Amino acid sequence: MKASISKFQRRFYIGLTLLFALSILSYQFSIKRAIHEYKESKRFETLSGDIEDLESQILYWKGRNLELDNSFGSINKLDNFQENLLNDVGYFCDSLKLILVDFSESIKGIEKSYEVETIVVKIQGPFHPLLKLVQHLENSFVGGSLSSVDFELQKNFKKNKEELFLKLYVQKIKKVENEAS
Repeated sequence: MKASISKFQRRFYIGLTLLFALSILSYQFSIKRAIHEYKESKRFETLSGDIEDLESQILYWKGRNLELDNSFGSINKLDNFQENLLNDVGYFCDSLKLILVDFSESIKGIEKSYEVETIVVKIQGPFHPLLKLVQHLENSFVGGSLSSVDFELQKNFKKNKEELFLKLYVQKIKKVENEAS
């Protein structure tokens, strides 16, 4: 009977040893997997941070590109008043979450020896972003100048709320060269 107990004990210890080795192996694999998952989560966190930073970087570089276009490109592109204004207003509407409602064709008129080109722009949005747009166009837009600014509060009966609209009259005035001289 003593031999059978030691045989039983031996099987018990072998089984216990195998169970211990199996638990160590599974623990080792789960630790490696956890470390791998942790590294992946950190990588995804940095990628999400980079993506969030990417939006601000895109806005920054769009602004820089617009500044370069206005400073260098405006020398050769002053004739394309409508496109420059649309780029400038479109960029600010996009970045300030404004809605460009109307952008008219340019209206040209000649008075005495000056050619006046006027574009009417209508934009919808909150007051402060609209004011930022007006301030930018007054101070930084080199293609023309603001001749009139009109804020209008309109009732939207479908949505049953009031909406603020901004109507801008942007003009470019240039001296007409006489062909006779």
